[in-house]
Formats: sequence, C-alpha cells, structure tokens
Amino acid sequence: MKRTVAIIKPDAVYDGLWESIRSRYIEAGLEVVEEIHLTLTDEEARDFYAPHSTKRFFGGLVLSMSFRPCVALLLKHPTKDAVEVVRALNGAYTANPSDYPKGTIRGDFRGAGGPFNRVHGSESAEEAVREWEVVLAHLAHKEKLKTKGYSVSYRPEYCPRGTTGIWVP
Repeated sequence: MKRTVAIIKPDAVYDGLWESIRSRYIEAGLEVVEEIHLTLTDEEARDFYAPHSTKRFFGGLVLSMSFRPCVALLLKHPTKDAVEVVRALNGAYTANPSDYPKGTIRGDFRGAGGPFNRVHGSESAEEAVREWEVVLAHLAHKEKLKTKGYSVSYRPEYCPRGTTGIWVP
C-alpha cells in the first residue's frame, strides 16, 4: 500500500486552517498514519525541497516551509493510490492563486500564491519516503536536545493530553 506525505504549510497553520484541511483528507478516505507538528529549520526545508533546488522559486519554497510551525501528515488510502488522491485534493500548483480550481484545497483555502499556497503533496511514493525521512530526521534532532535534566520531546506519546513540549522522564 503506497503512502504519501502532505504538509499543511505554516501560513495555513497560522491562519487556523490546518484542522479543516486535515478533515478534507480524512473525508476523502485517507487515513492518517502519523501526524507531526514541527517547525523546519532553513536547512531542513532545503533538504525537503532538494529536488527543486535549481528552480527559480526554490528560495520561496524554503521560506514558505520554514518560517512558522507546519503539520506533516503521513497518509494512506485503503484502496486507491494515496499520492494521486492527495494531489487531486490539493489541486495543481500554480503561481497565481486565482487559477486554483474551486473544490480543491488550494482553491478553497487560497493563500498568497506561488510557494505560499496552503499545502504540499508528494509527487510520487518514492518522493514521499524521502520527504518523510526529512521529517523524522527533524524529530531525531529534537529528541537529542537536553536541558537541565529535562528532555525536550515533540512526540505526542510522551506528552500529556496530546500536547508537545518538555517532559520529565
């Protein structure tokens, strides 16, 4: 069963739209395998968008993904190709937000346009694996942080009531 990655970008999270966008994926029959709330560093965003590093909009992609928290979703569909389902839900990428079709996430939750659209979806199952590795590497780095005997954790299973932050082992 193929899985895919969807990222609800920082501007959508900041605008309070992430739960509505997440619901659209679920309503389409996608299952959330894992959900991670994180803020990518500039370097992590560059790694995430590495396949686009030669394109003129690369800097905008990096900025759009690293300036505030985002929500990373690992998704699967029980009967369909999850990559195709997410790409259809998101709507095709375009620099002009007025070109996004209504009924798609990008069309219904319009952002500033270009790289500042509301969502990212993997282009292939192979790309989803690579992208999720970047997300997990971010978590591994955060798990290593130690401060005055407290462990800093961003893993929900270690935090009370689904919150994230500092916990004492």
